[in-house]
Amino acid sequence: MYVNTKEMLIRARKEHYIVIGAECWSLNSASALINAATELNMPLILMLWEGAPEPMAQPEMICDFVRYEAGKTHVPIALHLDHGHELETVCRAIHAGFSSVMLDASERPFEENVAITCEVVRMAHACSVTVEAELGHVGGMSGSCSENGDNTLTVPEEAAEFVRLTQVDSLAVSIGTVHGIYSGEPHIDIERLKRIYELVDVPLVLHGGSGTGIDLLRQTMQYGVSKLNVMTDLLKAASEAVSEGSFLPELDIYEALAECVKGYMLPLTKPL
Repeated sequence: MYVNTKEMLIRARKEHYIVIGAECWSLNSASALINAATELNMPLILMLWEGAPEPMAQPEMICDFVRYEAGKTHVPIALHLDHGHELETVCRAIHAGFSSVMLDASERPFEENVAITCEVVRMAHACSVTVEAELGHVGGMSGSCSENGDNTLTVPEEAAEFVRLTQVDSLAVSIGTVHGIYSGEPHIDIERLKRIYELVDVPLVLHGGSGTGIDLLRQTMQYGVSKLNVMTDLLKAASEAVSEGSFLPELDIYEALAECVKGYMLPLTKPL
C-alpha cells in the first residue's frame, strides 16, 4: 500500500513508537526492505537521497518500481526524498510521484529556512505529498559532532516557531546524533528533546540512527520521535555480505539488508 507519511507518523507519535526510514540504493535493496516490512506487518519509509548513484538517481524509475512493489503488500510504504538541498530536486521528486519529501535548508539562516520550506509545503500539499524539514544541524559523515558544539543543536522555542510558520508535517531535530560512524560514545540530549516535544505538535525525526543503540532510541520515542533514519548500518550489512565472498552476492545482500532493518523495526516499530 503506497501512502505518504502523514498518518503513519501521527499514529507513531500518539502511540510512542518509531517508523524506520531506510535508505535504498538499488531496486533490489528497495524490494528487500519492502519484503521485510511485509513479513513483520509494519509500516516502512523507503528513502532516496539527493545525489544517489545510478539508477537510483532517476526518481521516476525508483518511484514507479516502489509504487508497484508497495501495491502488492498490505503494509503502508512511503517513498521519501531524503536531504533534498535544492528546490529543483524537491520539485522533481514531487512530480515523479514521491509521497514524501525533505527540504534540508538547515544550514541556512532561520528566515531563509522558513521561506523556502513554506514554498515547498505549498507545492507538496497541493499534491498530497508530506514535507519534512530540519532545524538545527546533524553532524556530517565524519562521525563526530560539529566543532560548533551546541550551536548546531535544535533550539526548542525556534522549533515551535518554525513549525507554526511553515506548517511542515514532521521536523528533523538535532539532539546529538550524527550521520555516519560515531567517533565516540553516542550521547543524546534527552532534556532538549523533552522540551521540543512539549512545544512542537508534529512528529519529530531523528537522523543518524545507525550506531546510536536501541536503548537510547527507545528513550526518544517517548518524546515525539516518530521516524528514525538508518543508512550507515544498511551499507555496512551489505558490505559485509559481499566481503564474505559468496557465489550469489546479490542474494546475500538482499538477506543482509532485510535482517538489518528488522533489527531496528522489531524493538522500535509497532505491528499494524
